[in-house]
Amino acid sequence: MTQAIGNDEEAGWGSRSRNRSWIRASDWWEYKLLPPLAVAYATSLYLDRTLYDVLAPIALVLVSLIPGAIYVSVLNDLTDRGDDHRAGKPNPQIGSGKILPLAILATCAAGGVLFGYIWRDNPFMIAVYATGWLAFSLYSLPPIRLKTRGAAGALCDAIGANTVPAVLAALAFFATAPVAEQTAWLAGVAIWSTCFGLRGILWHQIVDVEFDRLAGANTLVARIGVEAAARWARRVIFPLELMAIGSLALLAGPIALAAGVVALALYGWLVWERNDRFLMVVRIVGHHPRGTLFLHEFYDVFLPLALLVTCIAIDPRNLAVLVFHLLLFPQRWRQVLDDVTRLRDPQYESSRRRR
Repeated sequence: MTQAIGNDEEAGWGSRSRNRSWIRASDWWEYKLLPPLAVAYATSLYLDRTLYDVLAPIALVLVSLIPGAIYVSVLNDLTDRGDDHRAGKPNPQIGSGKILPLAILATCAAGGVLFGYIWRDNPFMIAVYATGWLAFSLYSLPPIRLKTRGAAGALCDAIGANTVPAVLAALAFFATAPVAEQTAWLAGVAIWSTCFGLRGILWHQIVDVEFDRLAGANTLVARIGVEAAARWARRVIFPLELMAIGSLALLAGPIALAAGVVALALYGWLVWERNDRFLMVVRIVGHHPRGTLFLHEFYDVFLPLALLVTCIAIDPRNLAVLVFHLLLFPQRWRQVLDDVTRLRDPQYESSRRRR
């Protein structure tokens, strides 16, 4: 059964890791790269461009995100050493020297400069990319260290971990389509990804609230409390997220909309069966021992795969994109497949049948 998401799976690139990996690839490789891919696939349908012809720009965007992901993982643990030690929170860098993490940070920054040079003829692309690096730095580095400044820290994490990758994925298609004419699409992508990112970082902060209070880290949840944070997520953030994803579905056209509806129906079926058979629950935000963040698997498994199948129906060459997708990002779809397989296990008999 899929592991209940109550730890770093929903935490974002500014989160801590409970394993000993400094770069935390298991935290971000699929959880943070798959939603931007869904944006890329949807953008191809919105612009009526085949994915196969834009495969190189999409791949370049994905590769460009890796230095930033490693950078924020190492930087966050480096700047959290004192707080984590006081709170008894796991940190793989506690007890280690600073030379290696600083060398990793310098290498990552050099990689970021390289991608900026590659996009030197696209100022808007560079500006968005640089915003991610700025957000990561402001989030962790003293004396600003927005991580400990309430709402500013949560917003900063969401922008760096979610908004920037999603917008870059959309921009990969706009080399021949003027950005000024795509304002509505980019705005929808930015609002949706920011709201989803805010729910993710709030989930993480709720999980870590006691650690943060012991360390004196004034995160948003530590400042306003778990219930208040959950109310904001339910009443403001999540409705905005739904409106944004709904607007994107309408803008993308009837074919993309139909693919999204099918993906949502399949996701809803799995959520229902998991709750019935495995006693798993979904939460808009808020920790539960057997909980998952609502719509996360829709965004990073069901939606991208449904959009890919649609793209293949339009242009069979896109089958190559599906193959690469499944090979590069196997963990999440295999988790879903494992759960679907377990539904046939007699020990997980439906509670409806037992009644």
